[in-house]
Amino acid sequence: METPEVNTNGLAVQYDAVESDEEESDHLLKNSSLSSAVVEDAPHDRSPSSFKAVYLIFFLLGVCSVLPWNMFITAKSYFAYKFRNVTGNGTEDSALDSSFEGYFSVAAMVPSIIFQLLNLALQHRISLQTRIIVPLLGMLALFVVTTIFAKVDTDEWQITFFAVCISTVVLINVCAAVYQGSVFGLAGILPKRYMQAIMSGQGMGGILPSIISIISTAATSDEDSSGFIYFLFSVVCILITILAFLMLPRNKYASYFLNKYAEMTKIKSRELESTESFEKVARHERPPFGLIFWKIKVPAIMVLLVFAVTLGLFPGTLAYGAAMNADNKNWAKYFSPVACFLVFNTMDFTGRTLAGIQWPKPNHMPLISLLVLLRLVFFPLFAFCNLHITDHPTTVFFNNDAYFIVFNVLFGLSNGYLGSLLMIYGPKFVDVKHSETAGVMMSLFLAAGLAVGSVISVLFLKIV
Repeated sequence: METPEVNTNGLAVQYDAVESDEEESDHLLKNSSLSSAVVEDAPHDRSPSSFKAVYLIFFLLGVCSVLPWNMFITAKSYFAYKFRNVTGNGTEDSALDSSFEGYFSVAAMVPSIIFQLLNLALQHRISLQTRIIVPLLGMLALFVVTTIFAKVDTDEWQITFFAVCISTVVLINVCAAVYQGSVFGLAGILPKRYMQAIMSGQGMGGILPSIISIISTAATSDEDSSGFIYFLFSVVCILITILAFLMLPRNKYASYFLNKYAEMTKIKSRELESTESFEKVARHERPPFGLIFWKIKVPAIMVLLVFAVTLGLFPGTLAYGAAMNADNKNWAKYFSPVACFLVFNTMDFTGRTLAGIQWPKPNHMPLISLLVLLRLVFFPLFAFCNLHITDHPTTVFFNNDAYFIVFNVLFGLSNGYLGSLLMIYGPKFVDVKHSETAGVMMSLFLAAGLAVGSVISVLFLKIV
């Protein structure tokens, strides 16, 4: 098998010339210091069903990495009801009702960045298994509490309930930060298709809350019951993810890669039986963080830019998109939910799924970087669409709803495709023994892009 050295912006990059899992496993072995007898050994299970089972597990891991936070931000009507004005005639918004989303965002973003950094710094000291299972159990407990509160009358103690919600958002995002970084690190150990599985799962994690919100609202007109059904789905989803993760070591194909990775990082390892849990993947030596960053700096910075541009416009600016023909009441009512949220999330998921094509290749990073930079054009494109941000109308150059929809199709598709491609390639720019650290580092830059995008969104709305 050919494993060329490709120079990209001065970086020496190793990557797999052929994308098949069989050849990736050979590449994994050839970069190890194992005995020749072990090198000649093949994965225990190369059957298509084994590949698909591992892919499905990583897809579920991806769904659960973004679902908890997405469930909170999509439940706008539920929290608006919980924080409604319960004094006087109840026709005016309360202070909490008009500000809870802003507080939720701050409570989510700050701990997310802090604990992504801590996860990166301590990932060589704490086992990978612990860094995935403990956050999942934490999120499960928090959503059980949130689901119970949906059936509790909190009208008499809204301030206390608000404090509980803020605390829950903080803790959920602490768990999600550690979990997401660790899952990306896990995917970095295995062949590239499993990083794509996580990214596709994250795309589905953006679509599901909207669907569940519609179903729970249709099932009952009572906001408390609707919220109970809505959050109960999160509990079920997290439980399924925990069970799926526990099934991973029973798959011989997955345990093969985990074992070889453990041997490459010079940890005492042994061959696993299919019924055993996989050995805790942890290193006792501090990884060379500076060297790893230097090797992945191009995909890392580009993935930051991809999500900074995306969060700079979605949902902050795009949510203010309005139909040109306001006389059509139905179209005007559903324009934002459909043309903004549904279109973006659907195309984002499509882009993440198509990233399995893996083109351009890792040795074409200048082309990928150019495509990422071209996404900056979406700022002026959407700025001249019909936006109802304030009482003062914006300048409309694209005076047909089709423009907004087409722009959003390209916007969502490029976000999903380029973001996934960069996350897939990043861990493959380093030696195999550093692939987990590279995956965690890429997750940190993704989170940083979201944080930067949130700031850009506020500034762009003021400019527009």
